[in-house]
Amino acid sequence: KNKIGINIENNICDACKYNQIKSSIDWKKREKELIKLLDKHRKNSNAYDVVVPGSGGKDSAYTAHILKY
Repeated sequence: KNKIGINIENNICDACKYNQIKSSIDWKKREKELIKLLDKHRKNSNAYDVVVPGSGGKDSAYTAHILKY
């Protein structure tokens, strides 16, 4: 289903609902869980563990930089 416009339910828009959920997440805990999950699948060599596709624009260039450093 294509979404058109802003969805408002009980006087709260989707962006506000998402912000409420996002602000209640323990991001440090989530990061530790992600690293633990990724460590299970890492190789013990110099081979790449993952390929991250990007468009070549500034957002994907920034993402590549962050991942590298």
